[in-house]
Amino acid sequence: MATRIDPNKADWPALAALPVLGEKMAKAIVTYREAHDAQATGEPAFGELNDLMQVKGIGKATTRALEPLLVFPERPELIRDPK
Repeated sequence: MATRIDPNKADWPALAALPVLGEKMAKAIVTYREAHDAQATGEPAFGELNDLMQVKGIGKATTRALEPLLVFPERPELIRDPK
């Protein structure tokens, strides 16, 4: 299986290569991410799968299809101390 890609880091050609995305949607993801990053919040544009639905044209069906293909940054607040 191919390595999962991070939509917070991938360029549009890498995103466009995913089966359910095309060039237009891949570019929309990158445009959204760049606008988010320009706000310098320190948080990634896409912290989890459902964040992709903020991009116009991406809905539940698309996110379900993308789930096995993408990886997202670990969120420290979700990591529990095993003690």
